[in-house]
Amino acid sequence: MELDAVGAYIILLCHQWTEGSIPADPALLARICRTTTERIEEIWPQLEGKFSRKESHNKKRLVNRKLELIRKEKNNFNASQTQHGLNGASARWRPERNPISPEINDLDGVAQVNPIKSGWGSDSSGSGSGSGSGIEEAETHTHTPDRSSVCVMPKAADLDGPTSQRFNEIWQRWPRKEHLRRASQDWISFVTVANESAVMACAERYLASGDVSRGAVMNLYNWLEQQHRDGWAGEWPPPPMSKEQRKQAESDALWGEVCGTRKG
Repeated sequence: MELDAVGAYIILLCHQWTEGSIPADPALLARICRTTTERIEEIWPQLEGKFSRKESHNKKRLVNRKLELIRKEKNNFNASQTQHGLNGASARWRPERNPISPEINDLDGVAQVNPIKSGWGSDSSGSGSGSGSGIEEAETHTHTPDRSSVCVMPKAADLDGPTSQRFNEIWQRWPRKEHLRRASQDWISFVTVANESAVMACAERYLASGDVSRGAVMNLYNWLEQQHRDGWAGEWPPPPMSKEQRKQAESDALWGEVCGTRKG
């Protein structure tokens, strides 16, 4: 493979990683690789075997199958780690809501360090000036810490019932993937099995809105906190119609008027 072909191959792989696929049009490929269409056509025989047609309705896109396998493995790993984090946080901070199914709860009976005595080595007065290190004074226990003394996650409205297990679903669909830890904490605080239908319906309205279509996407944790305050009743304007959609809407309206006149 020529040096130019190697460079173009790396650039196209990077483009696929961020965009999901690459175009099949030589002119667009040349623009991505910052070269001429003629040069792309010269080196493409060296690259053609590394890309295949994307299995979708759009037949003008190409993908590198190995890169997509790597993406799938990475997404599965991230989803698994997120779920482990949710389960761990739920078991630690919200035991009374029992968000973890009994058959998958592998944290029962595990000794935990008492956060009150291990954190600062304080004496009984709580002044933080006691003797001895936190390690020497650490003790283990298998019961729930004193919630009046331990810093816990905010409970918001102190919702009852088990935590919704659909966080991974909404995280995968959310266009702006930032502040995962805070988003998962807010999900645990605000979303239960009882209200998850209202939350997901509200999310569907937001993801289909004009704000999202033009790229003005809120962080998930901001959205959760705002919609929790508003009772999951948020409404957003739809995305603007394309020229073809406007013509079709006008045609439908005109046809409706004609049919109404004939019936009259």
